[in-house]
Amino acid sequence: MNSVSYLGTNQPYQNVFSTDIVNGNAQGVFVMLFGSFLGNWDGQDNILRSVLATPTTGLCSFMSGEPHWFMHHMGLGETIGYGTRLTMNNSKLYQNESNIFTRAVYINLMGDPTLRMEPLGPPGDVTGASVPGGVELNWSSSADSVLGYHIYRSASAAGPFTRLTPNYVTGNSYLDNGATPGSYTYMVRAITLQTNPSGSYYNLSQGAFSTVTYNVVPSNISVTISVGAGGTPTLVWNSIPGASYHVAGGANLTQSTWQNLSGPLTASGGTLSWTDTGSSQSAPRFYRVVSP
Repeated sequence: MNSVSYLGTNQPYQNVFSTDIVNGNAQGVFVMLFGSFLGNWDGQDNILRSVLATPTTGLCSFMSGEPHWFMHHMGLGETIGYGTRLTMNNSKLYQNESNIFTRAVYINLMGDPTLRMEPLGPPGDVTGASVPGGVELNWSSSADSVLGYHIYRSASAAGPFTRLTPNYVTGNSYLDNGATPGSYTYMVRAITLQTNPSGSYYNLSQGAFSTVTYNVVPSNISVTISVGAGGTPTLVWNSIPGASYHVAGGANLTQSTWQNLSGPLTASGGTLSWTDTGSSQSAPRFYRVVSP
């Protein structure tokens, strides 16, 4: 259906055509239509889809009236897709007009189901880096006035994401000290208290993302050496769980090249030790502990 009668000036039925809606840039954001053939959305040229082709304003359209659509949840932050699904499945919840043809094909939303009435500007330029103690995130502020930000983490860019912040942070940085070595995708969302005639709710922005490969960065290493029976030295040092270390040896402290004596050693706790079973009592040996 590509025209509506008795709304325009085109003769003989004062039609408004789909091309009129597009060329006239009809100023409707969320558009409801009601009429016998106005729900026909599966042709290339129709009124429902023409709303989406307007140059500046039209974002969504759908046929309403039979059944009634229930979109009031958008006033408290829900998406238009939330109301679409509720309308499709409504058989008992709203009794003024229940849907006897639940999930019928003519109940279709033309447009993006994630759209909301009061979008909040997201943060930008999220960056992350491995630092001693975890992953440090930094971001630029939302363009809107916000209370703060929530931070989420996932092992995959596709999710699911787990929120790390029980309370929003008010600055523009965050240290994730619960990560283990690996690759993560972080999401940062702005939050504000939104007030409108329907009430108030905490409004979250879309997410801004950064993928970070976390390599444990150890803090200063303090080493002690004890000599056991037979003169065998054992080195003990403070460590970070998951971090990799190795013990290097040499004949003096000023040499440019040190020999890797231990191979890779992965810490499982706060201390790590290694015994040099290949040492010789007849020659001095100097040690240093390196990570990674």
